[in-house]
Amino acid sequence: MKNLLIAVAVVSVVALLGFFLLKGTGKKSSENGDTTTNSAQNNTQNPTQNENAGNTIAFVGGSFSPVEITVKSGDTVTIVNESAETIELDSDPHPIHTGNNELNVGSINPGETKTITLTKTGTWGYHNHLNSSQKGTIIVQ
Repeated sequence: MKNLLIAVAVVSVVALLGFFLLKGTGKKSSENGDTTTNSAQNNTQNPTQNENAGNTIAFVGGSFSPVEITVKSGDTVTIVNESAETIELDSDPHPIHTGNNELNVGSINPGETKTITLTKTGTWGYHNHLNSSQKGTIIVQ
C-alpha cells in the first residue's frame, strides 16, 4: 500500500511538472494569462502543427485548471486528463448535457488528450459527468 501511494505521488508530481512546462511554452492570448497550445486534432499535441490552436484545460487532482477560460468562436480547446482516473467531460446541466453539445466530449482516459472546436458563443458550464461537483466554465466570444 505504501509503495502504491509513493507511485501515485511520483506520477502526480511528474504530470504537474509536465503540465507547467508545456503551459510555459504556449503563446499568451489574453491579459488574464491564458495560453494557447499548438494542437488542433484529437489526441495530439504537436507544437508545430497549428499556430491558431486554442486553450488548454487540465484535469488534475480532482479538478479542472483553469476553472474558467475565455476563447473566441472558432478557437480550439484542448482537454488533458493528467489524473489517474477516467473523466467524462460534458456540458451543463447535469445529467442531461444540453447547454452546448460542443462540450459533450465524453470519456477521457488518464494521460489522454482531446481537442474540440467551439463556435457557439456564450458562457458555458461543463463538468465531469462521473463526479458532477467537478466543474468549469468556458466563455466563447
